[in-house]
Amino acid sequence: MLQDFRDNLKGTAFFIVILISIPFALVGIDQIFQGGSAGQMELSVNGEDITGIEVDRALARHKQRLVEQYEGLDPALLDDELLRKPVQYGLVREKVVSIRAMDLGMEIEKEAFSKLITSAEPFQQNGRFDRDTYGFVLSQMGHTQSTYYAEIKDRMLIAQMALGVAGTGIVTPEEAELSAALIEQKRDYYYVTVPIAQVQKTINLDDKAVEEYYQANQQDFATEEKIIVDYLELKIDDLLSDIDIDEATVREQFDAELKQLISSARRRVEHILFADDDDTVNQNQLAEVQKKLTEGATFGELAQVYSDDLGTALQGGDLGFIDPTGFPQNFLDVVAKLSIGEVSAPLETESGIHLIRLVDKEATTEMTFETERSRIRRDLEGQSAEQLLPDKIDQLRELAYNAETLSEVGEAMALTLQTSEAFPRSGGSGIASFPSVVKAAFDPEVFEKGHASEVIEIGPTHIAIVKLKELIPASTLALELVRDDIVTSLKMEQARAIVEAKGSDILEKAKGGVELEALAKQEELSWQASIDTRRYGGLVDGAIRDHVFALPVRGELPRVTGFVSDNGDYIVLSLTKVTPGKYDQLAVEQRDNLLGSIRANVGLREYQSYQSSLFDGADIEGLN
Repeated sequence: MLQDFRDNLKGTAFFIVILISIPFALVGIDQIFQGGSAGQMELSVNGEDITGIEVDRALARHKQRLVEQYEGLDPALLDDELLRKPVQYGLVREKVVSIRAMDLGMEIEKEAFSKLITSAEPFQQNGRFDRDTYGFVLSQMGHTQSTYYAEIKDRMLIAQMALGVAGTGIVTPEEAELSAALIEQKRDYYYVTVPIAQVQKTINLDDKAVEEYYQANQQDFATEEKIIVDYLELKIDDLLSDIDIDEATVREQFDAELKQLISSARRRVEHILFADDDDTVNQNQLAEVQKKLTEGATFGELAQVYSDDLGTALQGGDLGFIDPTGFPQNFLDVVAKLSIGEVSAPLETESGIHLIRLVDKEATTEMTFETERSRIRRDLEGQSAEQLLPDKIDQLRELAYNAETLSEVGEAMALTLQTSEAFPRSGGSGIASFPSVVKAAFDPEVFEKGHASEVIEIGPTHIAIVKLKELIPASTLALELVRDDIVTSLKMEQARAIVEAKGSDILEKAKGGVELEALAKQEELSWQASIDTRRYGGLVDGAIRDHVFALPVRGELPRVTGFVSDNGDYIVLSLTKVTPGKYDQLAVEQRDNLLGSIRANVGLREYQSYQSSLFDGADIEGLN
């Protein structure tokens, strides 16, 4: 609890900030004008659906956080099946809160959302909001504008609820005094160290003791059953040598791309979107805007007032230079016919009713056959390899079926036969670092019967097939291989017994009233004193300090105790004085931080309790 107080000194609402942080994991492609939420319902909370794509996005964010947290972690090793359940659980707990917020009438104004996204760094270029970047990041997250707004709205509602619930926490003067007394407490103590390292140096072991230990602890020296496999890997790059793209095909592709480039010159547009649920409201606002345009009002000013496109309204409806792949065809057809500065007639799409204004048209970038030839050839080779891969997989599967060795399969398919290092059922390095490979290698058909495995999918364009080469049974390591470890263990065991006996003797004498300083000199040991020691920080041994502050202070002082440290030393210490902290003696900043910390902890507990009660009372489907 006290560590929680300390951790929260930096801010009283850190956990609330986390709730409204914007997720930017790369998940998939979804276009900005697609209607509705993609994917089927995977979870249902009080009648509100959570779709599969929402779970996929949350899962991808969770995996990304794990990769960032653990440097060098291979994302391929993360098991989606194991991670999906806790991600579902977290989404449901968030959903019950956002539903409750909406039931209570809470709402997020579109201006608040617009300010949030326009100030978000991932959507900016050169320190300013960039519409193209915004659209690109949303598409990479697998979001449409509406689904992104829905997700951020949920997070902002949750933050409102969290602030509201957390704000109910009350800190009494008594609580503040008690917290200050504990957190700012000081303690004086003395301690003597009986070092184990010195004792270890004095211990000699004979061969008989080592042999007896080895025989009595055979299970400690047992090795895991391991296997070595032969394997063949097939990657898309392995197929490139079989592909020959002639010059005419490259030229044909270049001509097609050049034609597409010319026809799809980028255009910068502004739009005003009318997307109210009530079509009468849309029509009335459309008429107002058209009337004001004829009276001389600027398109951008009207977009700021009337547009329901929350991502562009504050920028005057500016969509930037649009990507044709991100808009419906009828929208592109209208844009293609506009002259610069011209405003379109009303256009209806799945998103609502649009007025569109062409702002600028970008000149076509020059493209020559000589500069693009190599790139086009590589692209065509890659496409051909992808088309060839399924046939090669079938061929590999057919040749490997009942094959005596994989070497003949490798020769037939021009693949290099490789051999793994020995690995157990828990996996290993190289090819054995992939769980799917390990699972296949220990399948009874491979492990027991010696057959080649089925084709193993390691990645979208990476497959493998394995066959048992050697079984290394579980065994007991020879004595000579483990002798040094046994000697170290036995010396540590004997030294620990000597140290604890000596430390216990010193402890009993200290409890009898003998001063630690005198005992240390008598035993030729070092002793230390620590005066006015605070609970956190300071140039003292942290483990000893933590032990001191864990001691209860009921009864008379000094309080003498002993314990074995992590490295095996025996510590005898005497707690001689405890000075409680005083709230009224704290600096103003310290008081503010202390109160903020208490409120944050109380608020967090209140919010978590409230969230749990909503979860327990919710009608949830799909969460097993």
